[in-house]
Amino acid sequence: MAKMLAAICLAVCLLVSMSGCHSYTVKSGAAQSGPTQSKIGVQFVFGLIGAEATAPDCAKGVAWVKTVQPWWSFFVGGITFGLITPWKAEWACS
Repeated sequence: MAKMLAAICLAVCLLVSMSGCHSYTVKSGAAQSGPTQSKIGVQFVFGLIGAEATAPDCAKGVAWVKTVQPWWSFFVGGITFGLITPWKAEWACS
């Protein structure tokens, strides 16, 4: 019984340690001229089908864009078996 409990604890610890937040940033090189804006969206089927984020307020383009998979997306993805995964996009106009 003790070995089984230890194996279950080890498996849970490995699964939790292999999960993580995903983010990336793209910078255009232009100076930021406005406040940081953000939008939360969802990706479908383990991130294979993503949502589109637009920045309609940025007439001159964007200074930078950052996408983040929040820490709680692991739970949402687990509950939905990976069919829905939340993400957050942040950007600043140039």
